[in-house]
Amino acid sequence: MPDPFTGSEPGQVGEGPSPNLSVAPPSLEVNLRGLILWRLVFLSLLLLAVVLRGREGVFGFPASLVPFYFLLGLQYVLSLVYLFLLRRRKGAKGSAIVQLTVDGLFVTAWVYLTGGAESLLSFLYFLVILAGGVLFNRPGGMWTATYVFVSYALILFLHGGDGIASFFGLPERSGSISFRYALYLLIMNGIGFYFVGYLGSHFAEQTRRQYRQIEAQRKDITRLEQWNRLVVENLDMGLMTLDREGRILSINPAGEKILRRPVRALIGRPLNDFFLLGREGEEGRSGVDGRRMETRYTPPDGSPLIIGFSLYSVQEETAGTKAMGTIVTFKDITEIKAMEERLRQMDRLALMGRMAAGIAHEIRNPLASISGSLQLFQETLQDFEAGEQLLGIIFRELNTLDSLINDFLTFSRPVQPPPQPLNVSQLIEETVILFQKGKEVTPAIRFRVEVEGGLFFKIPARELSRILWNLLTNALQALPGEGEITVRARRVRREEGEGHWEIVIRDNGCGIPEEDQDRIFEPFFTTKEKGTGLGLSIVQKIVSDLGGKISLESRPGEGTTFFLQFPLS
Repeated sequence: MPDPFTGSEPGQVGEGPSPNLSVAPPSLEVNLRGLILWRLVFLSLLLLAVVLRGREGVFGFPASLVPFYFLLGLQYVLSLVYLFLLRRRKGAKGSAIVQLTVDGLFVTAWVYLTGGAESLLSFLYFLVILAGGVLFNRPGGMWTATYVFVSYALILFLHGGDGIASFFGLPERSGSISFRYALYLLIMNGIGFYFVGYLGSHFAEQTRRQYRQIEAQRKDITRLEQWNRLVVENLDMGLMTLDREGRILSINPAGEKILRRPVRALIGRPLNDFFLLGREGEEGRSGVDGRRMETRYTPPDGSPLIIGFSLYSVQEETAGTKAMGTIVTFKDITEIKAMEERLRQMDRLALMGRMAAGIAHEIRNPLASISGSLQLFQETLQDFEAGEQLLGIIFRELNTLDSLINDFLTFSRPVQPPPQPLNVSQLIEETVILFQKGKEVTPAIRFRVEVEGGLFFKIPARELSRILWNLLTNALQALPGEGEITVRARRVRREEGEGHWEIVIRDNGCGIPEEDQDRIFEPFFTTKEKGTGLGLSIVQKIVSDLGGKISLESRPGEGTTFFLQFPLS
């Protein structure tokens, strides 16, 4: 099946040059050859008419056919001579002038022999004029018309007087025409001669002009095809074309190199044999927006690659939304992905280094408290009540250390989505109910929960609970003893693409100062006396690991809103 985009047979994109089909106007030699062949055809038909004349006088032929046979034979011989000289490429222009002149003489002789002014063969003059216009454009048409006009005037002159005909030894005519009638015929036919000469040469010039325009357009198209071929062949990314069924029609050299397969192993095969497109890819092949997607591909050598690709549906102009096929651009992004992962690891290590410095500082304080408490415990061992109080301090600080270490481990460990989707709607409602039962929540704190039902997504239940708990705790601590906390979860659909789902947690508390909002997600940054500064950093890290994003809006004295967005897929 030909490629619908290039019209060529399936294969490598840009493979093979376009055929050099010249559409230049026919040369004088070509036109002369056509004139000779048509003359031979006409002579054959005329000979057939002479042979089948039936009886004397039919078609206006005279009783004696010897002059006709002589003229026909001479014309046959001359036409063959013309053809021979043309093959030898001997003076095409001079040969054309000679042929037009001789044709005019022969037509004049035939017209004279078949009745002169009354001859049925007068129309042959128009053919001679058309031939002159085709061969030499307007000058040729006008000169041939003048030549024919003079020849026809000579016939009328000869037909109008028997004495002159006898003087030249020509057959005498009975029934000479009047001068007035001869003048009428000359004027009317003369107008026709010049009109045909002008019109024929005009159409010949128009045809040549059209030929030149088409040839110029063909050259432009050829240059564009060559440029397009060079661009496609020198692209550093793969380019494929698919038919309506998703079968590969063509591929460029870069694509062949990326896939590490020869063209013959790719052409005619469905794209899904090589790329696992999934639902998004199938939609893309059906003509969505050509957004960038990724897939895994295993070449014949066995080392897996990560391929980034885009699909562009091509529509037929005459068929509305009917797709001709699909253009696929793709690139090997395995190294880019590996580099991104290394950068993430470096960022994580750098962040862990900053966290380690902070942790060392944070651990020093509870250790100092533990050390001091143990020293005092030794001194007051006899006082049971004082010893019990010191032991409480030790356990509290140990719990602080344990919580800090857990936060550090959570921050440094990547979050992986579970294989099965989670009922997000149910978990959010259960987490809010459990949070409301906390001892720090007073009756003056109101909760408003607006959760869309049936939200199922692949997200770890423990991590989502941790996110909600941290944000609810921040909202509660921002309220001055009373206020309202709103929790909302819903799908957000877009006109283009799939959209996302989001969680919104809003409070009407004290808000966050504007100068602190840019640092709110930094590790160990806190404005609370008892906070570690890791809560929101951990929330941001979990959300980022799951492919989502978190943002906030806050106005001092009015409250704070956190927005969490996750992709639907």
